Amino acid sequence: MIVNLWKKVPIAVAALSTVAGFAGMDMDSRVTQLEHQMQEVRTENCMDTYGALTAVARPQPTDKCGCNDWFIFGGPIVEQARISGTEYAYTDSNRTAGDFPLKGTMRTVDLDWDWGLTVGAGIGFDHDGWDLLVSYMWYDSGSSSSTNVGLNDQIVPLRQTPQITTATLGGTLLSCHKATSTVDFNLNDVFLELGRSYYVSGKLSVRTFYSVEALWLTYNQTTRYSGGARLDVNTLKVEDTNSFWSLGPRTGFDSKWCLGYGFSIYGDFDVSLLFAHFDVAHKETLSNDEVTSSVKLSANPNQFLPKMHYEIGLQYDRYIMESKHHIGIMLGYDASFFWNMNRMIFPSDSSFNKYGQKQEDGGLQGVKLTLRWDF
Repeated sequence: MIVNLWKKVPIAVAALSTVAGFAGMDMDSRVTQLEHQMQEVRTENCMDTYGALTAVARPQPTDKCGCNDWFIFGGPIVEQARISGTEYAYTDSNRTAGDFPLKGTMRTVDLDWDWGLTVGAGIGFDHDGWDLLVSYMWYDSGSSSSTNVGLNDQIVPLRQTPQITTATLGGTLLSCHKATSTVDFNLNDVFLELGRSYYVSGKLSVRTFYSVEALWLTYNQTTRYSGGARLDVNTLKVEDTNSFWSLGPRTGFDSKWCLGYGFSIYGDFDVSLLFAHFDVAHKETLSNDEVTSSVKLSANPNQFLPKMHYEIGLQYDRYIMESKHHIGIMLGYDASFFWNMNRMIFPSDSSFNKYGQKQEDGGLQGVKLTLRWDF
């Protein structure tokens, strides 16, 4: 019996050695995994101290080479431009324009809802979760407004100097029977942006970014006055142009709150400080004498133009093709605001040929649909 037990001792020792070896290998792999996890959540900062590393929140399709991720995005927008300073006339209930009591309605041009487009592309870097993208937005709109004189009413023009009719029609232009005004609006906006998206909690992620933005905007308004005691069969045409190109820094943040099942609520906000060069022109032409009875003025001011933009809506994200691709759909309310974007020339004194420049604000607001593909 004892002999048999001694024969089994080497087998038991070998088995214990094997179990210990496997246990040792398991412990080593666990330590390696723990070290890897610590590297993902702990980082050395620029002050040579250590702290928590925020997890990358941008879409990260799986790949076999550890390369950077590329993505493209774009979609339509349906928005309406709003511009201050489009008034072109007002109605006066008196038979004689300018008499009191004065009662009437101001006539302005409200732009229509129109389509636009946004497109862009970017790359998500494997190092530290940063991404770099370029985005372009195009929007074009136009509208017109008109008013006719009513019974015992007068239409008082606002965009011309009253003395434009003195030389050829024998007096100042204080009223007319019809006024029509047309506005054209075109916007091109492009920016190059560097940002990083990261989780601040299990459900909330934030992306902070820094950009260089270039923006071109053109706003034209053409107004015609006709009829009445002074103009009679003649027409006064007033052409106003306000365009600028601008360049400057842009910064802000994008936030996303996860609801579950791929759905999220997102909210984006950014501000820009653009240095703008304006090309402004004002032209008045009387149909019976386009040479003598005319005004041609221009201005080219340079000024800082602040801009604010925000967007809020619902987002859906999904990985496809074994998580090698990601698609995202965003639908939300989009709005932009420009300070002092309207610098048109206008008459500033009805008793003499004096002109000044407007300093009016403007903006856009509407619905934006964005589709994104990461690969």
